[in-house]
Amino acid sequence: MVITALDQLSLMYSEAGTDALRGKLPIGQVIIVGSDYDRDLFAAALVNGLLDLPRSLTIYLSEADQALGISQWLFGRNRLGQMWTERPLKPHVSE
Repeated sequence: MVITALDQLSLMYSEAGTDALRGKLPIGQVIIVGSDYDRDLFAAALVNGLLDLPRSLTIYLSEADQALGISQWLFGRNRLGQMWTERPLKPHVSE
């Protein structure tokens, strides 16, 4: 929900510069833990300007989170909260 909200806000205020946006929406530290969010959708949110909103964004990853492993199996897509040592990042994600 947090990532979706930040993504939507970044789209709503895409015309404002980073400083003006942070002045209007003072969002400080955002911490994402155990995120069951699709990595490719997160990359799209980054392209939309998600990083322009919070002053700081921290994402904790885990290689041992079994719930994320089940989610990955169920949806057939990698989750944001998982480590991705098995293959390199897609070019649009690393950008």
